[in-house]
Amino acid sequence: MVFCFCFNKVSFSLVLKPRPWLVDDFTRWLDRVRAPENRPKCVIIFCDNSGADLILGVLPFVVECLSWGSKIILTANSVPAINDVTYRELLFLLNEVAGLEPRLRKALDDGMLVCMDNGQSSPCLDLRQTSHRLVQLVKQEKVDLIVIEGMGRAVHTNLYARFCVDCLKIAVIKNSWLACRLGGDLFSVIFKYEEYSSKTENVNSVGAAAVNATKESLSGSSAAEYGDTG
Repeated sequence: MVFCFCFNKVSFSLVLKPRPWLVDDFTRWLDRVRAPENRPKCVIIFCDNSGADLILGVLPFVVECLSWGSKIILTANSVPAINDVTYRELLFLLNEVAGLEPRLRKALDDGMLVCMDNGQSSPCLDLRQTSHRLVQLVKQEKVDLIVIEGMGRAVHTNLYARFCVDCLKIAVIKNSWLACRLGGDLFSVIFKYEEYSSKTENVNSVGAAAVNATKESLSGSSAAEYGDTG
């Protein structure tokens, strides 16, 4: 998330790249959620950075999803990695903000908003290492929208991953090499909305080798080579 402070207010528009973005499915996403029957029933959000990214980025989105009647699963790293929020920090911050925001407080009390650690210890997201408890919760709640935010998680390791439910991948590219690799500029915006299709299952089975090779070309080098992955 990119923002700046001016005249004692937070401004997003002053620093946000003009549309169309490098990957821009925002209008298609808005068209979907305008119809109440198309809104997700249960959303899992893989959180990225702590601080403003979480409080001014993720939590307002959570409140919006709750207003649709969606259940929300917030998940964060089990242990620290650079500036990423951990599960324990997420619990603390969420309860602090819920003290000021009654909609979050009610959702927590009613079980419509839950938090869980994801078993990860990296600024990226290796879904093979997802905790068993989280996997079981996703199946139990029948999650129908995955939200992956942040450059390390959404781009370095999952840009070409395909899922059997709808998915949002949201990031700002904060590394010149990666921006060039993807055909954009520094601070290019990615808002990728992927709708589930039965073809997804074929891609996952038949094209796994090609997808993995492409992912490795983006994520095979060390985090130090890419710089900030948040």
